[in-house]
Order: sequence, then structure tokens, then C-alpha cells
Amino acid sequence: ALPISEEAQQAFQKSIEASNGHYAEPHFGLSALLCNQQKFTEAEPIIRKALELAPGSGPGHSTLAWALLGLNRLDESEKNAQEALIREPRLSLAHLVLASIYNRRGEDSAVLAELDAYLRLTSDGALRDQARLIEESLKRKLARSVVIVVAPPARP
Repeated sequence: ALPISEEAQQAFQKSIEASNGHYAEPHFGLSALLCNQQKFTEAEPIIRKALELAPGSGPGHSTLAWALLGLNRLDESEKNAQEALIREPRLSLAHLVLASIYNRRGEDSAVLAELDAYLRLTSDGALRDQARLIEESLKRKLARSVVIVVAPPARP
């Protein structure tokens, strides 16, 4: 028997072939599966094809953002994650992608904002626990880096 991910990949491929590539959903599924396996180079053209078929898909833009993040194309990834959130503001994956982008750029406050948004949308799961730990760590880091500037007294 094949591993579940290989079975799923074959099922998506068959569905794409059966529809002559004219149905977006199996493209979306296959690209998400490939992203989950960190096969971002393979996933990108598949998700782009899906978005040609269904350009209004928030989850599609979110998956493209994930693939582009994996390819270290941060500006394109950020644009697609933001597009995903415009289309569907409750897409938790888009917030995780944005948090990862901002983390790579060293933008701690932006990471915290995206993790907070993600945690408000997600009720359980291993990623939630991981996001909570990262959030707590960043809050401690930012608290340590706050510099208090005391101005000298004004002269009369």
C-alpha cells in the first residue's frame, strides 16, 4: 500500500487529468499537498494554474504565498498572503505566512501582530502551540529591548 500522501497525490493527478485540467480544486489540493511536503518548486506552477482557473480564491492565494515563502521570494509571498486576506480575512495560513516573512526580515512587532491574528482564528493544533511559544518568546525579547529615554530637566 502507498503512503497516504502518495495516494492523495495520485488522486489529485487523476482528477486533474479527468477534467482535462479545467477544474481548480484538484490543483489547489495537489499544490497544498506539495507545499506540505516542502516541494515548493513543484507546487508553484500548479497553484498558479489553479489561480488562473479560480482567480478569486483566497485559499489559493494563501497557498501560493506559502510556496513563494518556501522559495524565499518574500515580496511576492507577502503580496499573495495579503491578497488572500483581502479575499478571506479569516485565513489563518495567510497570517502564519506573513509572520514567517516578517520573522525573516527581523520585524518582530509585525511578527507579533500576525501571530496574534493567527491565534485569534485558530482554536487548537500543534501549530497553535508553536505560534503561542514564538509569540511569548518575542514578547520577552521586545520587553528587554525597550529603551527608556529620560530627558534632562528644562532650564528656567
